[in-house]
Amino acid sequence: MSYIHINSGGRNIGVVIIDLTKQEKHFVEELAECNDIICAYKKAYSTKGLSEKEISKKAQALMGRERVAKSMDLKNGLTDKKDITPVDIMDELSTIAFSDISDYLVVEDGEIRPIPTNLIEPKKMLAVENIKQGTRNIEIKLYDKLKALDMLGKLIVGGQKSEDLVETGETVEEFLKKQDESFKY
Repeated sequence: MSYIHINSGGRNIGVVIIDLTKQEKHFVEELAECNDIICAYKKAYSTKGLSEKEISKKAQALMGRERVAKSMDLKNGLTDKKDITPVDIMDELSTIAFSDISDYLVVEDGEIRPIPTNLIEPKKMLAVENIKQGTRNIEIKLYDKLKALDMLGKLIVGGQKSEDLVETGETVEEFLKKQDESFKY
């Protein structure tokens, strides 16, 4: 049984369990590295005595297995996060810093009711740290807004003292683009 951790913005938001054999798991891992199904197949399976055509057919058949394809889709979603930019970080922090409890709860007839998670924008769900179902209530805990604001402020001013900052007339988008371009990857 393989466990694939699903991350969003660097934090774990779940685990998907996919039943892969040891060789299938090795194939998926190698495919993520070399991005070539034949290369990945050769590293994961014994190919002694097989022609390149036979290896290609077997690799394609393996790719056709639903559990392998699903595992690769999830793995690819994780590897795409390697290209995180400062703008991505600022966006994530902004989501937390400017979250509002009214995005998750509604007051009707004097009662507080949670909004079903499938009706909340996925981006707004990133601000939710935890949801607990008790015997008589539901607890929704958001990430610390003040900490996110502090981190966002430090990221934006880049360690400058507030008195050194001068109004430039730039839009937020222009500022963020300039910050992203000056960031050394």
